[in-house]
Amino acid sequence: MSEEAAKAGDSHTTRVYFLLRLLARWRPGPREQVFLLSIVVGIVGALAAIGFQYATHAIQFLLSQQTGPYVETFRNMPGWQRILVPTVGGLLAGLFMQLGRRIDRRKATDYMEAIALGNGDVPLRPSLAKSGAAMFSIAGGEAIGREGPLVQLSSVLASVLGRIFRAPPPRLRLLVACGAAAGIASAYNAPIAGALFVAEIILGSIAMESLGPLLLSSMAATLTTRTLEHPEPLYRFQASFDFPAQSIPSFLILGIACGLAAPLFIFILRMGRR
Repeated sequence: MSEEAAKAGDSHTTRVYFLLRLLARWRPGPREQVFLLSIVVGIVGALAAIGFQYATHAIQFLLSQQTGPYVETFRNMPGWQRILVPTVGGLLAGLFMQLGRRIDRRKATDYMEAIALGNGDVPLRPSLAKSGAAMFSIAGGEAIGREGPLVQLSSVLASVLGRIFRAPPPRLRLLVACGAAAGIASAYNAPIAGALFVAEIILGSIAMESLGPLLLSSMAATLTTRTLEHPEPLYRFQASFDFPAQSIPSFLILGIACGLAAPLFIFILRMGRR
């Protein structure tokens, strides 16, 4: 070996040794730990969202022997199957909930309650039972939406991860908020909207101490989802709207009608729950 090659090898060994010494001495502080955990929470939340969607599609195929958009799926069914599939899906959802209550009688804490009022502790098994029941309901065609279960699932996994690392209550609440932001970002393919929604509506503050981890978590979730799934925007809309001025009274009437119908809809939901 030539003298120049030996010097180059010694220089490379010295740089590697210096880098290893630097990494051995570096101890991440509380803020750095939150940033690192928020990225992990975003990735885990995105993977959970993808797994939830695949499981829902599998159950949909078992119930209807079809996959794809639910409207098109039910449009291609005969009349008797349009009644049977939602009935079976609702029955399986109820049985899954009953099974979950027998395993763990604790109530599935909502992520908003755990962040705003609780200490960030979201029970795992009740939340999994709730998400599993929602999976059967969605696969059966019930119009409950998949966004809520995705956010709940991401939040409970963030809570479990925070408890594994023994995060104190303030940090655990922030990690659950990061999980909620990751779930919203994965469901809607909108990272900034997910972070701002959690910051404004749930935390009630856009302080940088919380907004930074929320943005990291939602962006990590969106990047993971786009890398694995290549999703399109959930809602498409035109950039400009062209309507004549005489349509404004119709819009006003529609707004008033929707405002009057909303309390009635909530009342019917409560009666149905009873």
